[in-house]
Amino acid sequence: MATQQEMDLKNYTSWLGWIDDKLSSGKAWNKKPSNLDKLNAPFMLQDRTWGEIYQDIRKGYLTNGGTEKSIADVAPYTVQHQAENKVAADKAASATHDGAPNTVTNDWAKYNLDKNGVTRDGGAVVFVPTKQTSGDIQPQEYTSMTKARNVYMADYQTPEAFNGLMAQLVAKNLIRKEDVSNGQWTLGVDKLIRDYSYKVVSDATYNKNAKPLDINGFLSTYSNGSGGSTTTSRNLSTRVEAKQILDGYLTDLLGRPGTKQEEEEFYKKLHSEEFAATRVSNGSGTSTGAGQLSQAETMLIAAGVAKKALAGTDVDALLKSGTGSTAATDIAKLQEYASTYGVEMSAADALKYVASGIGQQNYLAKQEERIKQTAIVLHPQLKDHILAGGTVKDIADQYAYAKSKKLGVAVPVSTADKDVMDAVAKGVSVTDFNMAMQSRPEWRKTDEAHTMVNDFINKITQTWGLG
Repeated sequence: MATQQEMDLKNYTSWLGWIDDKLSSGKAWNKKPSNLDKLNAPFMLQDRTWGEIYQDIRKGYLTNGGTEKSIADVAPYTVQHQAENKVAADKAASATHDGAPNTVTNDWAKYNLDKNGVTRDGGAVVFVPTKQTSGDIQPQEYTSMTKARNVYMADYQTPEAFNGLMAQLVAKNLIRKEDVSNGQWTLGVDKLIRDYSYKVVSDATYNKNAKPLDINGFLSTYSNGSGGSTTTSRNLSTRVEAKQILDGYLTDLLGRPGTKQEEEEFYKKLHSEEFAATRVSNGSGTSTGAGQLSQAETMLIAAGVAKKALAGTDVDALLKSGTGSTAATDIAKLQEYASTYGVEMSAADALKYVASGIGQQNYLAKQEERIKQTAIVLHPQLKDHILAGGTVKDIADQYAYAKSKKLGVAVPVSTADKDVMDAVAKGVSVTDFNMAMQSRPEWRKTDEAHTMVNDFINKITQTWGLG
């Protein structure tokens, strides 16, 4: 009697032949199948391209005992044209905006480095390299870590390649041995990609003669907490960014954007303070400097620049009091406290809270009580929970964890996530929330979705007598 692996290999062999016929009939590698094709192939429900479908079938074929050499016998057309098909797929992907790669130019000034990695236009980005025909390495930018991870892992589809990579990640302290079996190895890959991305932008910014490094070469010399190289991190705002920051703060404080004079003064002071906040880290984990200014510190710089316009206000009194460092700390504390209770609070709002009470006995506790009462008004369905000592974050975190697991995305602040807070407001059960997340297009690209589809393929093929 045939083993399950032998039956699965037979199924995947049939599917390889099937897709080879499709592609040889003129189907485009980078196009999605039509509705008619979806009826004939269950895995098309994942809304993927012909090339992505082929890669999934190929992975299943190799996992169940097939070999690279035998693939050419089963799918001769596809193997023969795979290289040119991939070029077409890459070109199509570069033209999209849903987490697909954007080709990096020499405009490295648009990227910022901070303690969390690389950002552009306020959002996190990462890079995965591609090798050009010239042999040069070209970093490709991704706004989706899941997409970047999938692209990187495309070279590790066979058990041998996968196990080899896992051994390297363990040796470099990026993961533990048990993470391979419990599925947590993806966290190590994500950290590798983030650190590689940081290196790419850091070299381009501070070592302009350095050529982009291949990620595998980066991994071979990687040091994670065991001593080694020194990294310098600066997050310097451009003039355009400085103007946007100042205008936002002064609109909140004064109802108007900054003047030309205020813009120039703010840019110079901000640039000076940001440079002074340089973070220098060594491989043993020791670091000096913050790497970037806090929102509260930036807010106080803006208020100082506009002190003439603020004359006679509580904020003016605060600026004259000489308690700037205390105020910055208290602003940050109030913003964090407000976030815990699901209350939106800008740095300007927090500054007004601090300015109206600083110097009074227990003033911070009084301001926190104001925030808690505001939370009860904003989230009446959680009134009893809040009065009993709970926070809005307690509830929001449950939904945030569910979203993170279901879509494979990070939810840094649960109370700032629209999906999460909509569910909190409506009192949706976590089960229903999970179902809602699963109906999202992003879910179709997750490992969970692919596993479910592959299981479905196996059942269908067995039902059709292919197993």
